[in-house]
Amino acid sequence: GSLQNLSMVEDDPDALGTAFLGSAWDALQGTPAAGGRRHSEVRALFPMYETSFQAAALRVSGITEFAHLAGRRVGCGPARGPAEVFFRAAADAAGITVEVISGDPAVQAEALAAGHIDAFWQGAVVPIPSLLLALGR
Repeated sequence: GSLQNLSMVEDDPDALGTAFLGSAWDALQGTPAAGGRRHSEVRALFPMYETSFQAAALRVSGITEFAHLAGRRVGCGPARGPAEVFFRAAADAAGITVEVISGDPAVQAEALAAGHIDAFWQGAVVPIPSLLLALGR
């Protein structure tokens, strides 16, 4: 993922990698999301793309706004990945406590469809392909 790529580029002057801009900022600052390691040798060629984040929940959950995620189990993709980092920041800004579930986004989309998690937060193109597959669309 982004943070592993940033560490690789930091450690090897001949390496190239891709990263979310938010992850790059975390790496440069040495934030907890970057494992506390402050990167000072990262080089940038160009920004690749912007990513929007979306939350999905089953209609039966009653979740219709971000605040309704309080106290819920929310799948956010790989641990310490961009989706989780941005979600935790949004939850903190909203003043809510959420149980973050880490894992493979495709598996989490299936867990949402089966009712094992309450919501799924992901940064991806709309519509999210793994969510469409899990919901049978």
